[in-house]
Order: sequence, then C-alpha cells, then structure tokens
Amino acid sequence: MKHITLFTLYTLATLFIASAQKLSKDQQDIKNAVTSFYKWYQKNDHTINSFKLYKGKKKKDLPPYVIDWKEVDRYFSYIRKNVPLLGEAFIENEKKFFKNAEKEFIKDPEDEIAPGFDYDRFTGSQEDPKYTVDILLDKKSTWSISVAPDGKTAKVLINHKISSDTEKFRIELDKEGSWRIAKPIEAVQ
Repeated sequence: MKHITLFTLYTLATLFIASAQKLSKDQQDIKNAVTSFYKWYQKNDHTINSFKLYKGKKKKDLPPYVIDWKEVDRYFSYIRKNVPLLGEAFIENEKKFFKNAEKEFIKDPEDEIAPGFDYDRFTGSQEDPKYTVDILLDKKSTWSISVAPDGKTAKVLINHKISSDTEKFRIELDKEGSWRIAKPIEAVQ
C-alpha cells in the first residue's frame, strides 16, 4: 500500500509541475517569436549591423559624431522588409534611442566611443549572438511570460542559471497582428 501511495503522490506532483509549466497559446507564440528572431539574428547579425548609423561630423569615423538619419531610414526600411519579427514598436523605440544618442554626442563631443554603439543592441552585450541564443535555448533557463490584460503587450523575463549565479534578461513584445519584438533583450538586475 505504501508503494501505491508514494507512486500516486509522485504522479500527481509530476502532473502538477507539468501543468504549471504549460504555456497558453499567446505565451507559446511569444516564446516562438523570441527564439525565432534570435536564431535568425545569430545567422544575420552581420547584415543588420552593417548599417553605419552614425558618422563623424567633421572627419570620417572621428568625433564629434552625429546620427546619419538617411542611413537610419535605410535601416528601418531593411527591418520592415526583411525582419518581420521586429515590429513598428521596435522602430519607434529605435528612433528614441537614436535621438537620445545624438543628445549624448552633443553633451560629450570628444568621446572616442559613440555612446550606445559600443555593444550589440539586439543582444544587450558585447558577446557573440550565439551566447544569447544559447541562453534562450538552454534547458536551465526559465521563462516567465506575462501578457497585459488588454492582450496587446507582453514582457518576457528569462532567468539563466550559471553555477551559483543567475543572469536575468527582459524582452518586450507588442501584438501587431502577430507578436513582434518591441524592445530587444536586455540584462536586468
């Protein structure tokens, strides 16, 4: 009788854990959108990062810097045409980023490194994109996906356990027909 009771408890606990981890359709679509984008990005980062979004105001590639708005428009056209997992909310957030970057260029015109361009904005790091994809796909990573009550926005928190530490990341999405990334992955405290 003890064996049946222990077996029953084990089975119930396993079913409870499995049902707790089951994702809704929206949550699964969100997870698929995020992982699909980063798999795409891992293979295409060189193309999307080939846009020279800022330039030297007086001399090529030297401070003071300015945003090259014509190149930014080409970059947005590329995204709209080739990267369906990035939506209009992403482009609006990028516009804000570029406007703030230009303000920073004015504040510190002699800064050798253009602020905000010294890391990969799609992965939030200076690591190879494979590092981010590996985190997203790692079985040790836990995903917490919350959809706003209106069903139009979502936040994804990813905890990635490495030895005794946990790295934490956030991604924001908007529903623009389908789920699209509004703000790419960023490390959080």
